[in-house]
Amino acid sequence: MGIGGRLVNNINELIEEGKRFRQKEKEQELIREYEKWTLNCIELLREIFGDKSEHLNDFINDKIKGEELLQNLLRKKLVFLRKYDEFNTIVEHQIGILESAKECIEKGISDLRTSISLEFYREILKIAESLNEKNLKDPAAILGFSILKSMLKREDSLWSKDEDKIRYFLELGESAVEGRFYLYNRDKVKEMLKWISKAIESRSDKNALFHY
Repeated sequence: MGIGGRLVNNINELIEEGKRFRQKEKEQELIREYEKWTLNCIELLREIFGDKSEHLNDFINDKIKGEELLQNLLRKKLVFLRKYDEFNTIVEHQIGILESAKECIEKGISDLRTSISLEFYREILKIAESLNEKNLKDPAAILGFSILKSMLKREDSLWSKDEDKIRYFLELGESAVEGRFYLYNRDKVKEMLKWISKAIESRSDKNALFHY
């Protein structure tokens, strides 16, 4: 499991722990468990976002409010049914902060996967371009075909970019795979690779995600 996966699991555990505060009836136990929970949450948020993040500051502000409220409840020995409503609202907000942190991590993992995919495509494309320059159009076409198919699988919206040209490039690639090398020439392969290069860079510039 990577760092991102570990952090997501830790956040999930803290979220579930926070939800269980509703089940605690003894004020002293609740205060003790809340203190422990908030400290663990703060440590994790600091690891993810650093010391000056909005997530961390919001959570600490809620911690101060929550602890003050619990101490007041303990001193006053309130017994009516709705005495914890305000405290539960604070905890729910803190759980929301944790869920937001989880989304940030998951998006970061997805962005990382996208970066890796784009870099992988670039490396394969360089090989294909080099082969084509050396008059090895057929393996170049096959590599380009593989990249294009992979990109289309991850992002259907590419079809709207230039459907006719994409279909032509797919037919070219299929011809290469099937050994019908006479149906295309080096210039057509170069055109396909150039189009793929532009598609890769447009994904990078827009920070678009390929969906796995």
